[in-house]
Amino acid sequence: MDENAILIKNAFVLSFSSNIGKADVLIAHGRIQEIGRDIEWRGATRINADDCYLLPSLANTHTHIAMTLLRGFGENLVLHEWLEKKIWPAEARLSKEDVYYGAMLGLCELVRGGATVFNEMYLVGIDEICKATKKIGIEGVVGYGIIDAIPNAINTARTFVEKWKDDSLIKPSVCCHAPYTCSAETIQKAKEMARRENCLFHMHVSETRKELFDILERTKKRPIEYLHDLGIMDEQSLFAHMVFVSKREILLCGKRKITISHNPISNLKLAGGGLCPILEFDEAGALVTFGTDGPASNNGLSMLETLKMAALLQKHRYWDALALPAKKALQFASLNGWKALGFNAGDVAVGKEAELLLLKRIPNLIPNHDPFSNVVFSARDSNVFAVISGGKLIYYDGKMLTVDEKAIAQEVEERAKELVRGL
Repeated sequence: MDENAILIKNAFVLSFSSNIGKADVLIAHGRIQEIGRDIEWRGATRINADDCYLLPSLANTHTHIAMTLLRGFGENLVLHEWLEKKIWPAEARLSKEDVYYGAMLGLCELVRGGATVFNEMYLVGIDEICKATKKIGIEGVVGYGIIDAIPNAINTARTFVEKWKDDSLIKPSVCCHAPYTCSAETIQKAKEMARRENCLFHMHVSETRKELFDILERTKKRPIEYLHDLGIMDEQSLFAHMVFVSKREILLCGKRKITISHNPISNLKLAGGGLCPILEFDEAGALVTFGTDGPASNNGLSMLETLKMAALLQKHRYWDALALPAKKALQFASLNGWKALGFNAGDVAVGKEAELLLLKRIPNLIPNHDPFSNVVFSARDSNVFAVISGGKLIYYDGKMLTVDEKAIAQEVEERAKELVRGL
């Protein structure tokens, strides 16, 4: 008997490893223990899922979660103007408490959008993001964003990794902001630290044409060629955006087994003018995952919305309705993302970590001709009925079970107004 056990009854199970259909799923000790019919378990929390899909929760592989405070601020600007004229001046005012409440709100939104893990890079209040993550009760891969303009950034990142490396919910990462804000020496030192500490290395790469041509002018190489020659590309390197890339760069990423975080909505909203060629990355051998980017450039954190947008854009890009089938798109958003972030999750299978999502089959998910297609193209945040993270029920029937969302929202509203006053 496990007091924290959960028994999900009669759900329609979507699994990548087997064709299950209707089944009961038993969760205990943080993992999926049994899948079958007519399972009983004394003392388990029982969830009637007769009208629900059960699937692995989604993995958001690139975020700036506390930027909920700046949602809707500095609209209608290109990326570099947006950062330099609006976002960075506002972020310079952030207090630790601002970051904590901004992260709390963002994490509630993340859960409501189907995700129970996120990969975070931020420059201020990073410890507060970790504290908020533990309060909400999901998994966080979190890193301090290293920039050359910030004194002692490498040492700050090293201290952060040391502080959090043994935590049960937080996995510290090592983050360089971008090739245009970090020198070659800084990037190499950061990657050396990541290898020594067995951490994920996370970086924005090839997000805009300006970045591409600036690095070409400075190094005589394209961004991926430049990073490859620095020796920092391997299976524990995750590059976000990857919009403006050549065929050779795609092959280099495949050869080095790089993880790609595709952030379609942010790229569209900031009018980058390109689209990450995820099918070519996948074919080359890179690991393709999805992210939202921050809620100031998206302007949301819904992975269900991101999943649909990513799948549609690939069909549009290649003029091919068969490009990126729904099941594969869902795999990119879940199984691949969990793998990239170092977890044994992302599927409904015995032995997997219990990171799961129940979607209510209200009218937009009916009929059931193709359940994977229903999830990718029809599901909305409003379908999210229950969310399980680390084997614990953290969201159920419209309500976060770990925090007071209303109080968090009120706090953020007040802090956000003060934060941008006069900017």
